[in-house]
Amino acid sequence: MVIGITALNLGAVLNRIQVSISHLRIDQMSIGSARKPLILAAAAFALSACGNAAGVTVSNIDISQQYRSTELGLFSGGDRELRVNVINNPFEEVPKETFDAEVVNHMQGQARGYPVDFSLDPAVEYQPERRIRVVMVFDPPRGVGTIGLCRQTDLETKAATPPEGANPDRLRVLGAYCKGDVTVTRATATTPRGTQLASTNIDGLMSQMTSTLFPTRNRNLEDDDGCSPFVPVC
Repeated sequence: MVIGITALNLGAVLNRIQVSISHLRIDQMSIGSARKPLILAAAAFALSACGNAAGVTVSNIDISQQYRSTELGLFSGGDRELRVNVINNPFEEVPKETFDAEVVNHMQGQARGYPVDFSLDPAVEYQPERRIRVVMVFDPPRGVGTIGLCRQTDLETKAATPPEGANPDRLRVLGAYCKGDVTVTRATATTPRGTQLASTNIDGLMSQMTSTLFPTRNRNLEDDDGCSPFVPVC
């Protein structure tokens, strides 16, 4: 009799364990299903950071294997600054010096990971013989693209005037992070073109471009769970 009752009790316990396991599986499935919209939302947000914010689009992104975000610490704090070469001025009513300063001003604080100090004329330049710099070409002339942008030596002459066939509705900029003639990172960005500088989203354009050229991680080198193969920058 005692054995019979014990067996019955054991059967009841096993039954409860099976029910609990079933509920656990259902809960895990529910959690997995609930995570999918969150993952998709996060991916959508990350993709939106690469374009569409205030009309800005970023494309032709390439982060070479030579890129290391840690080296940006060389241009963060202290007197050392990272040189920026701004080519062309798409707004005739604004002096070139004013436009260049506006571009660099909107780049400040947008490099990911390190607060890089950008400058048109660095007070202290790290190893100037290496020609480490950022190149921004507005309304690039025909035949000029981001590939080989760091090797171009006559950009000032080529882009002295707006090129024929420039899109009248969108302002286009080519950007590259250069070490000598080597292009470390590069991208192309556009934004709706205003009738003057004040009505053009230079802030959004340079913010998106700078964060794209200087990501926190290089997904070509690191196995980072935070980096998706569908998102070009992390």
